[in-house]
Amino acid sequence: MNFETIFLEKSDLQKFTMFRTLVTNQTQSLSITDLAERLTLSYQQSYNVFQELTRDLVTLSGEPVGKIKQSLTDGAALSLSVDDYRLFLLNNSIAFQFVDYLVQGTQQSVSRFCAEHYISRSTLMRKTAMVRSFLAGFKVKISLTQATFVGDEKQVRLFLQLFYWLSYHGSRWPFRALDFTRLSKQYQALPTADSNPITASQERLFWGVCRTRMSRGHFVTLNAAFSESVPQGVCSTTAVYPSKPNPNVPQAALDAETIFFYFFQQKTIRFSAPNPDTVKMSRYLEAINSPAAQLVAGLPEAVHDHSTGTPSPDPFDYPQLHANLMRVAASFYLMGGNFVKQSDFFKPSLPNYMQKHARQTLSQYIDSLPDDPGFAAFKRAKRPLVEMLFYLLVPYLRQFQWQETVKVKLVMETTDTVNRNIIDFVRNLNVVELLSDDAPLEDADLLVTALDDFVDPGALAALPAHIAKFNWYLDATDGDYRSLFETVYNLFHQKLIATGN
Repeated sequence: MNFETIFLEKSDLQKFTMFRTLVTNQTQSLSITDLAERLTLSYQQSYNVFQELTRDLVTLSGEPVGKIKQSLTDGAALSLSVDDYRLFLLNNSIAFQFVDYLVQGTQQSVSRFCAEHYISRSTLMRKTAMVRSFLAGFKVKISLTQATFVGDEKQVRLFLQLFYWLSYHGSRWPFRALDFTRLSKQYQALPTADSNPITASQERLFWGVCRTRMSRGHFVTLNAAFSESVPQGVCSTTAVYPSKPNPNVPQAALDAETIFFYFFQQKTIRFSAPNPDTVKMSRYLEAINSPAAQLVAGLPEAVHDHSTGTPSPDPFDYPQLHANLMRVAASFYLMGGNFVKQSDFFKPSLPNYMQKHARQTLSQYIDSLPDDPGFAAFKRAKRPLVEMLFYLLVPYLRQFQWQETVKVKLVMETTDTVNRNIIDFVRNLNVVELLSDDAPLEDADLLVTALDDFVDPGALAALPAHIAKFNWYLDATDGDYRSLFETVYNLFHQKLIATGN
């Protein structure tokens, strides 16, 4: 479920979608008719949405109506970003304001909130239906009698971090009771502070969520797996929380908060080389034979057994992939199953990468795990776990030669330097398996041919009808490359549709 779909009403969602379409197509001049077609609206609906969008942008930017309209329709650069407009709409959203009120409001009550926003209780229920439905998937409820979150505090924290991050993207500090400058200095003093500015911004935001929730009496409770999975001395309570929020908070509660903050730092997927803390954590999980480490250790064999070739080099030897697999497995294990994560708020434009064979392989692997309490979390959350593992493996699927890749054979002189560009182009398409020179023509999904020189037209005519042919010329233009690209991806989509779940 998309983040904007959860928090924006239908009319605002239409305006946001139109604005994003215009901004991402600034090199083109889009008419009202073009927008109607792209957004699946009638001409009149598209016109009305465009007029409302223009009024919003005038309010937000202070620029004249004529200049805004010209920028939108002529493909000129706009001074406002998609993030700017999203936040503008969110600040006028009842669902967004109510969640923020539950976090930061004073003397919280549903009646008070409804009175301040001139809405009825039934209107509040209707406008928050999407966010309440989303949270219900993680066994968290929004109580409309007590004006609070009810459920696992760990899930609430992870949700709120993403709620504020996807709303603000670090452009503003959302917490009114916490001084940003002071908290930033304290974060930089942490032994586990991250040097990457984006990661640091996300961790500061999560720390702000934790401190705000703690100040209002909400503390996390951890199962035994957390204490068993974190090596002694790796995180210091006095460094993270040098002073108690109030004298009545037990030290055990602060210790649990410290471990959970460290967990958040370690669980974030990264595509840079693993830092020493991550390496230390992975080795510790392997040393204690954690169920998370066992799951990751068995994954290469399961995948290799179900792929049609042995990749070289083996992607499972890549430190980044191994570290991310450990992060995902450990997160599901420690959270006792599924948990709120950023991927829950987005839908990939490709049909969920629905390579059936790859997904079934991962699903069967999870089913094959021992019927042991340590693996129960993986089996309980099999579908989201498979989804996360699958996304991590997507960049490497070509190396495993899954059946859903498009098998391309170049029927031309592949040792000729003249054809080097087309060879490199095809090899760099992630959904393609380039067949060898001596592979039979019948094995291909697509033949890229230089017809006059390298193949008998009669041989082509005798091939099965499902094998596509693409004629290639030595003086190929950018248009030829684009046409080949579209041909490959059309074939790929046909395979996804044929084998998708």
